[in-house]
Amino acid sequence: MKSWKQINTLAAMLSLLLVTTGVLASGGIKDTLFREATAAHQTAESAGAKLFAPKTYGKAIKRYQNAERKFGGGGDIDTIRNELAVATELFQNAAKVSAAASTELAAVMKTRTDAKKVDAPKYAKELWRRAEQTFSKATIEFERGATKVAKQKASEAEKIYRDAELATIKTTYLSETRTLLRQAEKLKVHKHAPKTVQRAKDNLLAAEKALNEDRYDLDRPRSLAQQANYEAKHAIYLARFIGSTKDKKLSTEDLIREWELPIERIAAAADMRAVFDDGYEAPTKQIIEYIEDQQSSSQKLRQNNGELLAEVEQLRRVAEAHGLLSQRLDAETEVRSKLEQQVSMLQTENQQLQLALGGATEKQAALSGTRKQLEQELDKLQSQLRQTQTTLGGVAEERVALSQQLQAQARVRKQFDEIEKMFSRQEARVLRESNDVIIRLVGLNFSVGRSTIDPKHFKLLTKVQNAIRVFPESALTIEGHTDSYGSDQANLALSEKRAEAVKQYLLANMGLPPSKVAAVGFGETKPVANNETDSGRTKNRRIDVVIRPNLKN
Repeated sequence: MKSWKQINTLAAMLSLLLVTTGVLASGGIKDTLFREATAAHQTAESAGAKLFAPKTYGKAIKRYQNAERKFGGGGDIDTIRNELAVATELFQNAAKVSAAASTELAAVMKTRTDAKKVDAPKYAKELWRRAEQTFSKATIEFERGATKVAKQKASEAEKIYRDAELATIKTTYLSETRTLLRQAEKLKVHKHAPKTVQRAKDNLLAAEKALNEDRYDLDRPRSLAQQANYEAKHAIYLARFIGSTKDKKLSTEDLIREWELPIERIAAAADMRAVFDDGYEAPTKQIIEYIEDQQSSSQKLRQNNGELLAEVEQLRRVAEAHGLLSQRLDAETEVRSKLEQQVSMLQTENQQLQLALGGATEKQAALSGTRKQLEQELDKLQSQLRQTQTTLGGVAEERVALSQQLQAQARVRKQFDEIEKMFSRQEARVLRESNDVIIRLVGLNFSVGRSTIDPKHFKLLTKVQNAIRVFPESALTIEGHTDSYGSDQANLALSEKRAEAVKQYLLANMGLPPSKVAAVGFGETKPVANNETDSGRTKNRRIDVVIRPNLKN
């Protein structure tokens, strides 16, 4: 009877093994199970998949929500995994389509943004509705791979968006400015602010002329119309203010000191003291430099934070995988050891029974069958152990690869700090996006409509060459960008020529392999500042040198 008790014990242990293996395979809590799909979802959202890949994105959301419902209802883990695997793949596909569409359909996206910026959905509802429908057709065609048809529809949508923007500009800025100028005339604003009133009138006329000359380039007329609107309001305010100062009998000194107060408060907010013993230029410059420093620091913090979060996630995934596999290995090793002991005991008892019973009883046959079953289970478990040990070896290799990657990223950060010190604030801004290093050449300017590099910029380009040498065997992309004034096509062509000019200069002076250097023009599609101001447009007219470090070296 002792042997039958042992058999029952072994059966219970085998059941426990199956349960333990099932629990370990289930993946644990929801966060672990859904992590990859959730990350893919967020990536697709950031890429604008709702807009650019609505069908694929919609299918992905449906699968993801199905997995959530099944998980909440205690559904089968394997079924949930399958749903999430499909959702992840769909999200990834949607993100890829969106990335391609955002480049291929950049022109219509810019026009759409411009129209939205002036409130076209509110003031040109029908035109906006038609444009959105046409644009939606373009994205659907692009999503299914019909690029030619998609571009045709995008071109149609672009024209309608322009019409919507034009109608809105005429309805809002121009009409409102005319009303404001009539109001200013009644208030006799010209007596107190004649120059500001005249600026409003000049900008209004210039905007109307620009709209009539080229309805396909609305950036300049829109800017002029907005400026005219502002100057009209500004003139009315100035007239009222100047009138009140006369009533209060304020002196010129009183007025100057009163206007110094806002600058003092702004400086105080930055923990600085504004002094005006030599005018307002010094404190103004001081505040501007402070803001630029804060912007630079903020950009670096965002970059470092993003890198740290990515590194923590990588380390967490490796540690989690290693931990789960170690637990499984320990459990399987313990059960294997006990099975081996029991099989050995059964073999001994079987031999004893054979001697006692002559090898011909039913119990002997049953024990022999049970022994074979246990030996089969042992073989299966040993196979699983070998597989687990192999997987653990793979995790170890992944940890080594991750360590090398982290070391490479740390090296890039150190090199970044090195080249950042090479340039003054007036020459360049040095930025990082992931592992890419961007040298934004704010000090490199071209003559209007020209792509020839002026000799005065050779010194700056020499610094660029020194910076590139800090990252040996890296790939380079020279990006050309313009402001929004001028037609989309002309700006794109000009940005390409300027990027190509810088590329050829670097190739000629550095002996770089041409295959490692690319020149790309983006025209006005990637602004980094507001195109509605002179300073913003100056920042947008730029060359970006993008260095993609070779992390293997």
